[in-house]
Amino acid sequence: MRSMTRKKYSQAERQEQITGAALRLLADHRLAGISTRMLAAELGLTQPALFRHFPSRDHLLAAVVDRAREGLVAELAPLLTLPESPTARLRRLAQEILGYVESNPGLPRLLFADDSQEAGELRVALERLLSTQRNLVRSLLRDGIDRGEIRLGIEEPATVLYVSLLQGLVLDWQRQGRPPGLAEKTTEVIALWLDGVRGDGTPPPEPSGRILDLLELDVRPILKQGVDPLARILQELDTLATGAALHILAPFRPEPLLALLRSKGHGVDVAESIAGLWSVVVVLGDTCPVEDLRLEEPPGPMEAVLIAVEKPGPYAARLPRLPKLLVSQLEQRDRVYRLVELPDHTALIWIAP
Repeated sequence: MRSMTRKKYSQAERQEQITGAALRLLADHRLAGISTRMLAAELGLTQPALFRHFPSRDHLLAAVVDRAREGLVAELAPLLTLPESPTARLRRLAQEILGYVESNPGLPRLLFADDSQEAGELRVALERLLSTQRNLVRSLLRDGIDRGEIRLGIEEPATVLYVSLLQGLVLDWQRQGRPPGLAEKTTEVIALWLDGVRGDGTPPPEPSGRILDLLELDVRPILKQGVDPLARILQELDTLATGAALHILAPFRPEPLLALLRSKGHGVDVAESIAGLWSVVVVLGDTCPVEDLRLEEPPGPMEAVLIAVEKPGPYAARLPRLPKLLVSQLEQRDRVYRLVELPDHTALIWIAP
């Protein structure tokens, strides 16, 4: 008789199963009614097995929200680079968000839960989800303002109103028993919203950016506050002139952000460090490749940098370590430069144009 062997799942696979089951249960049960005992029974697990993957119910529900946010971002990211007008993409964004909610009916139970304000991890995860939506709207609004399609000076209230309108449609959909066709309900509502924000076709004046040696932004503290860092990144880019650079340090590879920045004509280079962090170099309006010299033996990296210094234009490179000997050599050249040591003790050098 053939023995039956139980399939072994990796931790990531099991966590995906658990968060998926929780989201399915939320479609038909109030948040307060979802217990770890119920969830374990749904998956055929014991409660101790469940807690091996999530230390508490709050952490589990936060993971459900983060999973939903990642799924939503994956579906919405292509909108940022479509060859359509910003107003057309804003219409489509509303439909995509509500379509995602309709296909994940348990999500509103989390979004509008009465006890979410008291839950630490869950509250932060929910704020990240809402912040992601707001920042996607802001990004499209900024594109619309640049083209004169959206009025200048209304970015923040227009964002708040847009997201609030979608939340109202979701609440009304729930009250009606979740009938099909939620995404189609956005057509008239977003048309009214667009009438209120529409511009006269006149683009705003060009911003007076400035060239900095290298602007740095570590988004980890922003993420810990439950805030999507996209708005802050775009704000920092607004301070730069063409050819200047922004260095972003992130705990994950920010795919939607990379696609958005490239669609705007910026040069983008991304690399993972041995510390598990991602280093992103954004060169405003320029395609400046970042030379990766981290595996080169000395004095190769220093020689490559000194050769690059003699050429015009910006230059960036990743180095195996902070090169102290290189500093004295750079000081003798009339070029603006910046050396940055990263958490894994490698370094980034930026030479301004």
